[in-house]
Amino acid sequence: MTRGEIRARILEALNDSVESPQLYTTTQLNEIINDAGETIAEEANIIRRSVDITLRPGHTYYYTRSIGPDCLVPTRLWIPSLNRRLIALSESNLDDWRERPHLVTDTPWNWFPISWDLFGVWPSSTTGGELLRMDYLAWPRNLLDDRDAPEMNEAEHTAYYIYGVLEGLLKRWDYERALVTFVQFMEMVNGATYSAGMQQFQHRLFQERMAGTPDLPTNIGTRYATSQ
Repeated sequence: MTRGEIRARILEALNDSVESPQLYTTTQLNEIINDAGETIAEEANIIRRSVDITLRPGHTYYYTRSIGPDCLVPTRLWIPSLNRRLIALSESNLDDWRERPHLVTDTPWNWFPISWDLFGVWPSSTTGGELLRMDYLAWPRNLLDDRDAPEMNEAEHTAYYIYGVLEGLLKRWDYERALVTFVQFMEMVNGATYSAGMQQFQHRLFQERMAGTPDLPTNIGTRYATSQ
């Protein structure tokens, strides 16, 4: 569905005029549709992109905003020239394993999240210049005009429409219908999550840990399980 079609379906479901809406302006509805995309992407983890980074000598920490402004969270880091996948750890893992981990330099073997927009690699690069590839969950791009369509699969487009209906029902204080609509929306998001998870599982079949990888203990948790 295009943005214009999604907006029309929202207004029809709310018994509002498509040509002259009363509940929302066209600009407000367009913003709601963009908000729907962000909500679906964050909850279902279905938009994945990659970007290449040049490692800097002696630098441990990297801000995702300076690498990919649409980055939601990194999921996997590689050094393509070595066919090496960096294994996710926590900073406390490194502290337990080495007294002064940040004094070590070499070609990185591991990475660790610090915050939603900052991560580190270990050890830091000695000379710099290596190419690091970051796979990440991404925010969707905003829809630019009424002919533009969401970049998600067609199956997820209906969730945009349901989200807009939910917002309208809440604005009208129609809580009973809003609750039913919210359940429908979450069912669609859960379906998108399952689909994304199956694709991720298929990819992992071809990305087993390489021999020789330092087998450090990790307590990183399930959010970064795709990196292990």
